[in-house]
Amino acid sequence: MNDLTRVTNQLFEDVFQDFFGPTYMVRPENTYPLTSIKEGKDSWNIQVAAPGMKKSDFKISLDTTTFSVSYEKKESTNSFVKSSFKKTWNVPNGIQAEHIKAKYDAGILNVELKKPSVFKNKSSLIKVD
Repeated sequence: MNDLTRVTNQLFEDVFQDFFGPTYMVRPENTYPLTSIKEGKDSWNIQVAAPGMKKSDFKISLDTTTFSVSYEKKESTNSFVKSSFKKTWNVPNGIQAEHIKAKYDAGILNVELKKPSVFKNKSSLIKVD
């Protein structure tokens, strides 16, 4: 291989690496949405930034002490792209599924978990010895 061919090959490798490398190409399977949790007097409010999704893409579940928000989106254009996300939080026993509200609007999933009655207005000072 002569020097001109080697230089030309290296030039094309550099161009393709720069263009198709991780700096310039976002891979959906490696991205995670921003989440926010705020505690109110009677509830916890969770927000998940997930633009471009549909309500049907989300799965929200509650086990005894585990709360999960997940989604899976499959697209088929020229190639298949799958993006998924799952976030799980430990929650106190006593949260009831019928007291959880979820709404997806303007690319933000808002979930409100009502606190169990044992957590409402319960504040105690602990004496330090």
